[in-house]
Amino acid sequence: MPSLINKILEALKEVENDIRTNEINLNRRLECLEIQQDNIITLLNREDISNDEKINTLKNLFLL
Repeated sequence: MPSLINKILEALKEVENDIRTNEINLNRRLECLEIQQDNIITLLNREDISNDEKINTLKNLFLL
């Protein structure tokens, strides 16, 4: 019986580690998307370039 309990505990530790890893990865991805959003807003607020240039820049950004 202790062997089964140990296996269950090990499995739970693995699941917990997977959850923590996924949380870290999702937080990094969220940070990147927030930076991208800020850059897009900055681009759209610029007045020194035309709307056509803004559109082309956005197209190129999303094609990557």
